[in-house]
Amino acid sequence: MSDVGKSDVGRADESTFGMVDKLDEFAKGAETEQPDATEPAEPGIPISSDQSGPAVLGDSPPAPSERDEQEESPTGRYAVSVDHRDRVCYALAYNKVPTVRGITVRNDGGPTTGQLTITTQITWTAASTQPMAPTEVVIDAPARGQSVVVGGESFRLSDAALVDLTEEAPAVVTVVVTDAEGNTDSVSSDIAIMARNQWLNSDDIYSITAAFVQPNHPAVNDVLRDAGGILQKRTGSSSLGGYQSGPERVVEIAAGIFEALQNRIDRYINPPASFATEGQKLRPLDEVLETRQGTCLDLACAYASCLEQAGIDAFIVLVHGHAFTGFLTAQKGQSHEAVIKDFTTLVTMRE
Repeated sequence: MSDVGKSDVGRADESTFGMVDKLDEFAKGAETEQPDATEPAEPGIPISSDQSGPAVLGDSPPAPSERDEQEESPTGRYAVSVDHRDRVCYALAYNKVPTVRGITVRNDGGPTTGQLTITTQITWTAASTQPMAPTEVVIDAPARGQSVVVGGESFRLSDAALVDLTEEAPAVVTVVVTDAEGNTDSVSSDIAIMARNQWLNSDDIYSITAAFVQPNHPAVNDVLRDAGGILQKRTGSSSLGGYQSGPERVVEIAAGIFEALQNRIDRYINPPASFATEGQKLRPLDEVLETRQGTCLDLACAYASCLEQAGIDAFIVLVHGHAFTGFLTAQKGQSHEAVIKDFTTLVTMRE
């Protein structure tokens, strides 16, 4: 997406392509200015692109990508280099995103015949279950001076190991190359495993934002029940039928959900100072409702969760230092990538 300045963010939050004016006419209690830490919060205004879940849009310039780790073993029989993420989280593990992107083995003096066994594991002391059990890949030995690159599809974290992690934990990635005679070369490097609810602000994995939109969260039903009551009083119908009754009804439903959330949330809180480079721990919907507060991304995910459960496609827009949400007033036949970075594509979705 092209550069988006603060004034553009303000306009997007106030209008979301001209639809907020309609929302304000319907839900008169909704405020259009971003509140400070002492004012009532606005959940934002979500929008989505396909049936599989909310799309996520990244801005330009994006938050700095996480530093890649590329460690190489001392030159011996085989030189081993590993390209892996330096920070990982539960959402990556759950969605089967490889932690190790690739392993390169260069023959600096080892046998040129036979096979090599590459064993990769990630270990820590945070729990007895290791983040990644030893995983083996067998390849043919490369010719002298040549390299073989092994993709990282097989090297994935165990989501079961990370599910209860509440704080960042250090771990070690170890790769061992064993030839047919039992000789080994290895390399190890550090990796940080983040808390279960950590969202990583990295432009190559913005797609994991969708993992924090939870339309089946039990607290969603409470919000939708309130929205149904609001709709009954204002329109004579409590129906949350998604797109069944046309675009105008979609706007009414979205406005009812918006106000139901607004009634339950008192304060907008600023994201942590490290948001631009590291992201934040995301609060689940029940915590947002219990504490009656949230950051822009907390509230965007909360609203998107409720819209999705009501049958309205939602997406989350990430701009520099901020996040907001929107909804589609009509279902679109075309599908989009999980992450959209081109502003023109977003405009096309609107049309």
